[in-house]
Amino acid sequence: LPSVSPPHLQNDPRFRALLAQTIQTALLRERTRPSPPCDTLSSCRRALSLERRRSLSLALRLAEYELLARYSSCSLHNDMEADEEARMNRIRRWVGRKEREMAEEKGRVVMELEREEE
Repeated sequence: LPSVSPPHLQNDPRFRALLAQTIQTALLRERTRPSPPCDTLSSCRRALSLERRRSLSLALRLAEYELLARYSSCSLHNDMEADEEARMNRIRRWVGRKEREMAEEKGRVVMELEREEE
């Protein structure tokens, strides 16, 4: 798989199949793309200019996709980390609440025992 695919999708068989199909379609489209005629020096220069622009466009699109993949991957990890932090905070609050309840219950039990002794 290309390095631009997000890590959470790399093991997904549907994603892998879709990616393979997309790559094959792009390769076929590129192989069947007609090249401009190159009969004279000026037509060759024009064709080279067109190919350079196309190459630059593809390089910019690839950079955009790489950034998007990196950002979405980081975003996913940040979201997962935030969810885990929230879960830990809920557990800490629950444990703190249970400790207070146990301390209150212990105080009540001690007071009842003292009353029964009197």
